[in-house]
Amino acid sequence: MAASEIEQWWIDKFQENLGPIRKVAGWTTQQLADELGVARQTVSNLETGKSPMTKLQYLALRTVFSAEIARREDRDLARIIKTLVDDPIEQRIRERRAQEQDGEAVADNAPVNTGCGNAADNATAEKRKPSAATLKASKTAATGKPTLSTAMQALAVITGASSGMGRRFAETVDSFGRFDEVWVIARHQKALEELRDQVPYPIRPLALDLTDRGSFQTYADALAEEPVEVGLLVNASGFGKFRAVVDTPLEVNLNMVDLNCQAVMALCQLTAPYMPRGGQIINIASVAAFQPIPYIDVYGASKAFVLSFSRALNRELRSRGVRVMALCPFWTRTAFFDRATGDGGESVVKKYVAMYEPEDMVRRAWRDAKRGKDVSQFGFVARFQAGLTKLLPHSLVMDVWMRQQKLQ
Repeated sequence: MAASEIEQWWIDKFQENLGPIRKVAGWTTQQLADELGVARQTVSNLETGKSPMTKLQYLALRTVFSAEIARREDRDLARIIKTLVDDPIEQRIRERRAQEQDGEAVADNAPVNTGCGNAADNATAEKRKPSAATLKASKTAATGKPTLSTAMQALAVITGASSGMGRRFAETVDSFGRFDEVWVIARHQKALEELRDQVPYPIRPLALDLTDRGSFQTYADALAEEPVEVGLLVNASGFGKFRAVVDTPLEVNLNMVDLNCQAVMALCQLTAPYMPRGGQIINIASVAAFQPIPYIDVYGASKAFVLSFSRALNRELRSRGVRVMALCPFWTRTAFFDRATGDGGESVVKKYVAMYEPEDMVRRAWRDAKRGKDVSQFGFVARFQAGLTKLLPHSLVMDVWMRQQKLQ
């Protein structure tokens, strides 16, 4: 039974009952259209069946009604969706799975003609016996335990969760909101599994290399498995190199751009359609985003992209009730420096004006996100330096940096 087939069942059933669901919500066709940000005729065509409902429309409708249920604590609306859509589809899924399992069991238990008795009689006798799969399916139906989620799962997704600020975000996500499951993404499966054992809420590890474009399809497929809404996305993956461009292997710089820029953009684009009103995206940029920095050229430029992209996307998603914030930390005590200064050679950064703890950065990020800010910074030094870049010519700022690090 293909996942795409199941998805279509949900979509078709929801479209079939869209009119009654809308009326229970107390909305006119125009009011529902306004909630979705579409024309009234679009909703009308969906209700009458003139236009087939797309997956994106289905997800948007589920999100809108789920938000209304949460806002009004509307049990009647939740009950009608469960009765008209979720329960029938779950029953259909159970029946289909029972049929498939029963067919497999019959094939596995096909009688063999040993010469003792009639093979046809043996086959008939075997068919009278309920298979283990049938008994299991009957038990599932009797207990009423669904094999598929009955409603939208509320998710948080955090990349770079194996270490540093990403891990700290994952460890403290419950201070921002309550989620049915937290998806954590990083390259190291073992580190993600260790994280799962250390937190009190459900964790789903996704071991993905976000410099590989194939990982984006894997993530998209995971989102499409069941009805979900992503209330929080934290893009914390990234790395830098403190070395001259010409002294850094090209492959390293390309991977830096892929992870720091491409992955952030891709995760935002893939996740945004699943985000309800009140959803939050946090992208980790850097104080380096405010100025050009020689010898940290590629890293600084990649974080400038994240800052600019986040600000623009925040405005773009405002009408949908989704906020985007760029976190711009100063020097922070994480494993980031092991990679930035490692692999041989001498690091150009010799003087750190201040060094902050990841816990402080994450705590400030949660607070600023709740306040609706589009940029978050922690510490006087960080805010002072960012302010100077707005007042002083960049050439002067770069001169100060070069002298500070004894590069000229």
